[in-house]
Amino acid sequence: MNAPQNINDIDGDYVMNYCKSQGQESVDWLKEVYARPKKKDKNGIERAISFIEVRNEFARKYFPHLAPKKKSRKKTIKDMLENL
Repeated sequence: MNAPQNINDIDGDYVMNYCKSQGQESVDWLKEVYARPKKKDKNGIERAISFIEVRNEFARKYFPHLAPKKKSRKKTIKDMLENL
């Protein structure tokens, strides 16, 4: 199994095969990710976890150099005044 070069190389088959090759602990981790409580969208409707969310968690765990970086929040006036 080749290592992915970027996050777009990680698809559902890759996640499944990688977790299987790593052993039962990885398979259990993947099942736990999918079993998490449903999230609510902006309209308050519950939805299942998306593959993008699973892929990002997988990348953070096994390929942190490929994982998306967390966006920094915009600085507010209060934040800027604290630095004076």
